[in-house]
Amino acid sequence: PVFRPVVAAAPEGGATEGPLADLDRRSLAVRPSVGVFTRYADEPVTQTPLKVGAVEVGLGAAGTRTVVAFDVQHTAGARLRALDAAAVVYAEHVVPAVPAASAPGSGSPAGHEEAPHRVDPDALTTATGAGGDPVASWVLATSLLTKEPVRVPAG
Repeated sequence: PVFRPVVAAAPEGGATEGPLADLDRRSLAVRPSVGVFTRYADEPVTQTPLKVGAVEVGLGAAGTRTVVAFDVQHTAGARLRALDAAAVVYAEHVVPAVPAASAPGSGSPAGHEEAPHRVDPDALTTATGAGGDPVASWVLATSLLTKEPVRVPAG
């Protein structure tokens, strides 16, 4: 069957905190038909001495990709790292970039009354060494500090 009901149970002992609890909170994102991530792909992997977490992420027309991460103590920790890395891959491939022509100062993007302000690449802390080139496209983001929408360089 496509839908398999999940029965909620009271957590036992230390399962209410730590990596298992974090993994449980994120479990809604891992569903074969409706989740951002289709499944964990680490079941057949031997988990000693290094713990391996692998998650499949759907990338629209690009198909699916398996993202792998590691942890030295918990499989749950490895899966959390894999989910974080897969979220980055998903955002890079599925979230649409806005052409520079739609950037603030050249008109409001579709669906916005007023275009959010643009964050210059020099204001972002990165370890890529990128910069100096004109920005070709922008993506809408939410500030983690102010919760306001802003545009950041994409690509």
